[in-house]
Amino acid sequence: MFSTELELQSCFHNLLLRNATNNEKIIDEFNARFGNVDIVKVTNNSNNLLTVEQANLLSEFRYARIVSLLHKRAVRTLNYIVDISGYDINTVKYILKKLILTNIVNEITPNKYLIKDQFSFPFLEFTSYEAKLHDWKKAITQANNNKNFSAYSYVVFPDYMAKKLAIKKREYFKSNNIGLIGVTPDDFTIYLDVKKKILPLKRNVTLIASIAKFMLLEYEEGKKLTI
Repeated sequence: MFSTELELQSCFHNLLLRNATNNEKIIDEFNARFGNVDIVKVTNNSNNLLTVEQANLLSEFRYARIVSLLHKRAVRTLNYIVDISGYDINTVKYILKKLILTNIVNEITPNKYLIKDQFSFPFLEFTSYEAKLHDWKKAITQANNNKNFSAYSYVVFPDYMAKKLAIKKREYFKSNNIGLIGVTPDDFTIYLDVKKKILPLKRNVTLIASIAKFMLLEYEEGKKLTI
């Protein structure tokens, strides 16, 4: 049916694209913190946008890390941020300065910080998919990693393999809250669905960086359309 994982991935991408709504984007090889995810579906339920400058900063781990420690109402001191982040004081000061300049963070009094009231993250929902021909253990490991930023995480196999796994490894998938999808050249079937994982932004560096990376992809796509 499929001779390579790339062939399976390409077929599934096209099937997802065929069913995508206007507020959904299908992205191959999405660059998450821990490596590329085969396919990600991003559902955009927000009119909020990051500026290019904000997205560029927050796509980097160190900036996303500091923002993940901040709050709009609870003041964070410089010493608190240094202690929790693990960065030295000069690095934290540099990062905070850049975040202030891009209107993400406000220094309300010396060395005391809040996220600016006017700043909001776009409300994006990520669904991740890892495509494999046979190696279900590796697929589950990768799918578990994807739950760091994804509301839903699935593994994708050729249909005959997915049917076998749905019977023999059903409890394994269910206990990990990972979905199982079988693909033919013409369609796909969800054999095991998943419960939505609620992901707060607080302390979630991977989610913050993923939102920023998606926004950069959107800006890049917009540039191409205007050329």
